[in-house]
Amino acid sequence: MAGLKKAAAYSLLGYAVWAACNFLNFNLVTRLDQSNSAGLLALMTAISTPATDLGLLSLRGVLNTDARSEFKYGVFMSLRLLGMLCASLACLVIAMVQYNQPGLLAAFGLLTARLTVESVSDILFGILQKNHRMPQVGLSMTFRGILGTSVFAAVFYQTRDLVPALIAHLVCSTIILAAYDLPNALKVVSLSDIKPEWDFTRMRHLLVLVLPLAANVALGSFITQMSRYGLNITDIAIYTAMYFFVLIGSTVVVAVSQSTSTALGEAVANRNGPRFVFLTTRLLLLATAFGAVGLFAGQFFGQPLISTIFRPEYATQQQAFMIILLGGAFSYYNNVFGYALTAMRELKVQFPIKLVAFVVGLACLLTLVPRLGINGAAIAYAASSGIQTVLSAIVFLRASRQLSPEVAA
Repeated sequence: MAGLKKAAAYSLLGYAVWAACNFLNFNLVTRLDQSNSAGLLALMTAISTPATDLGLLSLRGVLNTDARSEFKYGVFMSLRLLGMLCASLACLVIAMVQYNQPGLLAAFGLLTARLTVESVSDILFGILQKNHRMPQVGLSMTFRGILGTSVFAAVFYQTRDLVPALIAHLVCSTIILAAYDLPNALKVVSLSDIKPEWDFTRMRHLLVLVLPLAANVALGSFITQMSRYGLNITDIAIYTAMYFFVLIGSTVVVAVSQSTSTALGEAVANRNGPRFVFLTTRLLLLATAFGAVGLFAGQFFGQPLISTIFRPEYATQQQAFMIILLGGAFSYYNNVFGYALTAMRELKVQFPIKLVAFVVGLACLLTLVPRLGINGAAIAYAASSGIQTVLSAIVFLRASRQLSPEVAA
């Protein structure tokens, strides 16, 4: 238990610093923005996040819970690189075909290049976590966040241009990968173990295993982001600023859930149903606490916080802000259920759940955003998150009751 708490602490450190640095980047751009840079940055995030989530193929989560070591690390690495290549190309095609914004294509290319570099680090993080080296993971995320934000902020402050700032950020992520992540991974595995292994038979078997989960994660990410697609550039920036407050709780819930995922997988592999339920219940209580605190803080302190941190005009959408926080509270539960169902290898059932949530969100998006603007986008997000929570809870309760030696074997 002490080891699990230590892992959670380092994971929380890394995710907290990383999320704070992303927030500071966006905050800086909103305050210095003279040419819709904040809206463009938010738009790039809204488009690239679902694409890269699909390209990541949820491989780290599967690697963490691969208690029987069914696949070599090299197979994970090769499939990760192939997935991210496809995701990067998809983002560039969307930027060329759908949007005609100066500098957007170059910015997209730099952003996806950085995300690809960080996706390699993510596989190394999975290897380190599986070998109980979470301190190195947390410190890497901390170093990358602080260094990347510092150079991004310095370059953007001087140039007021996203492209050179993104170049600097890409260089920082590459340095951290080469100088810190790789040497740490080589302390527990050999270079030949993590070198991409282009065994297409094993890659196909792994892809078949992870594709339902990856499609589920990407669809969930798309559900979160799609409510912004119907908004103009200015409103996208305002919506994104409000959504950053959801990420405060999400950062903690995801960090603790991520650090607990190996223990969840081991509990399933060892047919230890009581421990599995105990660990999941603790995560659900954590999600409940952050959801309640977020709604309380948003109601009484939301407007002054947004006005002070971003701009006064960003604080004019209190109703939308509260609806977004409600959707965020639901999303905390969805994160926990996602890790729990993955540990139980309930992968295929997660996609239909997200599909129902997508249909609900899309219906709200098409009917409400044209009339209500940001309020309609917030309702679409909350409705899709809420239905996902209900359906995930039903599947989780059914699956956890069946977690017996015979089922887990």
